[in-house]
Amino acid sequence: MTITKRSADKCTPPFSNVINYQWGLPDNTDKVAPKISYTEVNPHWGWYISAGSYMEDYNNGANRVLDILLVTLGASLLVGMVIILLFSPSSGETPAALDQAGATRVIRSSGCKRAPDFQQR
Repeated sequence: MTITKRSADKCTPPFSNVINYQWGLPDNTDKVAPKISYTEVNPHWGWYISAGSYMEDYNNGANRVLDILLVTLGASLLVGMVIILLFSPSSGETPAALDQAGATRVIRSSGCKRAPDFQQR
């Protein structure tokens, strides 16, 4: 009895055509790995038609996508930090002092002669 016939006999609803099992790797038959297969039975001919793949094939692709995503994210963060450092004002003033200077400019540009005194908290 072949693996396809045995897998079709073992399949139970709700996934009556899918089976998970351990099978030898093509390049190293001494090592087994999880495999998933889909089996259909042709009712007119009685043929078992099956297709399967090793789970590591799916995992390798997902891990590659994850690696690319992490490298892209890291590079984007690094480039963003460099851009911020290059274009941010390097006056050494605190944000409160920068806010006070900006507010004073706005008040003066509105026509006031003298800007109010700001108190730092």
